[in-house]
Amino acid sequence: TSSCVEPRCTERATGCIWIRRGGSGWAMARRPEIQWLKRPPDEPRVPYFRHSSPVREAKEAIEVQVKHGSVALHTHSLAADDDDDEVDESAFSAGGDAWVRLNVGGQVFSVSRQTLTLDEHSVLGRMFAVDGALPSARDDSGAVLVDRDPVYFRVILSYLRSGKLLMDNDISLEGVKAEAEYFQLKGLLMLIHSHKTPDLTRSQLIAQRGTITSFEGVRLMGVDLAHLSFTEERFYKARMERVDLTDTNLASCTFRKTSLAHACLIDADCRYAKFSESDLSSACLRHADLPYAQFTAVNLSNASLRDAFCAGTLFQKSCLRGADFTGAVLMQAKFQDCDLRNATLMPREYAGENRYFNVHFTGADIRGAIVNWTDVGKLEKALFRHAKVTEEEYLQIPLSEEQKLFLELHVVQGAQSISSFDDFSEDHSY
Repeated sequence: TSSCVEPRCTERATGCIWIRRGGSGWAMARRPEIQWLKRPPDEPRVPYFRHSSPVREAKEAIEVQVKHGSVALHTHSLAADDDDDEVDESAFSAGGDAWVRLNVGGQVFSVSRQTLTLDEHSVLGRMFAVDGALPSARDDSGAVLVDRDPVYFRVILSYLRSGKLLMDNDISLEGVKAEAEYFQLKGLLMLIHSHKTPDLTRSQLIAQRGTITSFEGVRLMGVDLAHLSFTEERFYKARMERVDLTDTNLASCTFRKTSLAHACLIDADCRYAKFSESDLSSACLRHADLPYAQFTAVNLSNASLRDAFCAGTLFQKSCLRGADFTGAVLMQAKFQDCDLRNATLMPREYAGENRYFNVHFTGADIRGAIVNWTDVGKLEKALFRHAKVTEEEYLQIPLSEEQKLFLELHVVQGAQSISSFDDFSEDHSY
């Protein structure tokens, strides 16, 4: 028609334009990177800009309405045969607000691009910058491949989202530090440094001892507190990993939800002390004085209590996997419902009584534990009622069938039996 607007085309064009000519139908023409439309003298020129990405060009339909002559331009996909490219490009199509998928060590994370670029000077900030080149290594689903440990990467994402160092007790701080250094997150490194720095040194604590009214939330990691006295003090949610409490007076102290992992309590006086919901994994309590202390719902996995005095001590519902009680005094100690798998339960005799005199193991899991069954068979009470043992262990107990029946053990069948630390974890939600 005479009202048709004809576009100029060049052979350098890589896409196609559909042009509606009034009401007479559609025609197809080649177009260059920037195409100008012929127009009547009284109308301004309308430029058409081709998007730099062929994938996005294939995905989007852009309509430009030119009122004069009812001319409309549409771009349509002529070949969208690369499905993977469509997934990859769409993951970044929304700029800073896009959600991207990352395959970190085999675990997939969904993260906003805005979160990843929060620290623009970090490795992640440069990798996913809006104006930067997108990472090219992808898995079969189109997720960006990142060759790092997903356990520590989760802490990295938590920091980027909240600005805080949030991590579970079973995660190595050194591992998080290594990841922060790799991704060049200076803010996180500063948090890690402050997290590892104690609030008080030994000399500061001694100098301020009279003015300290509370040890709630105090950080004393690795501090030497040997030979000091903290009688009846309360430690709530304190950080005391690897603290040295050798020969320290902790009588009647309260440790609630306190981390004492790898702490040294050799010869410590812990009479009537309360350790509830605390972490003492791999702690050393050799020769410690623990009569009537309370370790309720405590993690004492791999702890050493060799030669400790535990008369009347309460351990109910605690994790004592791999704990060592060699030579300890356990008279009247309570281990009901404890996890004692692979523990060494070889206490010494005390005051002429049986080494297991009035020691309660009701409902405890003692699979893989070392027990002197000969001495157990001499007991007049069934102190091992419903304690779990494997079928193989039950058959190897050197007692008569009548004596075994008197113990009332709970025999765990085949698939549930254990003989090693195959499912051992140092972290327990107590």
